[in-house]
Amino acid sequence: MSISNIQLKKASPSDCIFIWKLRNQFHCRLNSFSLEEISWENHKIWFESKLQDPSCLFYIIEFDEFPVGQIRVDIDDDLTGEVSLSVAEEYRSLGIAQEALKLVFYDLKNRSLIIKMVANVKVQNLKSVILFLRAGFKFKSYTKLKNIEYYTFLKSSL
Repeated sequence: MSISNIQLKKASPSDCIFIWKLRNQFHCRLNSFSLEEISWENHKIWFESKLQDPSCLFYIIEFDEFPVGQIRVDIDDDLTGEVSLSVAEEYRSLGIAQEALKLVFYDLKNRSLIIKMVANVKVQNLKSVILFLRAGFKFKSYTKLKNIEYYTFLKSSL
């Protein structure tokens, strides 16, 4: 596999089913802050709202022009982007997530849309902990909220 075959495409209404199926994959649910399967009806409402939200940048990760994941960045008023990332189970551990993270960070930084990026990662999700550390994120904090333990990682563009 060549990393150069990875690209980001802006999410569109036609991606709704792909994102719903991806979100409901076992490992995606396991690493999510919400473990339950999402109903199609609720997903459609959420997806449409994210596509319409000007502070949300939503991309489909493609490998050889085939959708394999998603990366979403919700930007707040202080130009901090909170990243959410998932890759289909059969494409994990191939470097796709790290390359997608790098592509989105530098794109948003170069367009002056963010000055820093944060990621909240459940403590037991060691692959994502390693992913964010390798991508240049620094440990910021540990939080336990409603029996969910997670780390917050921070990457500054400065």
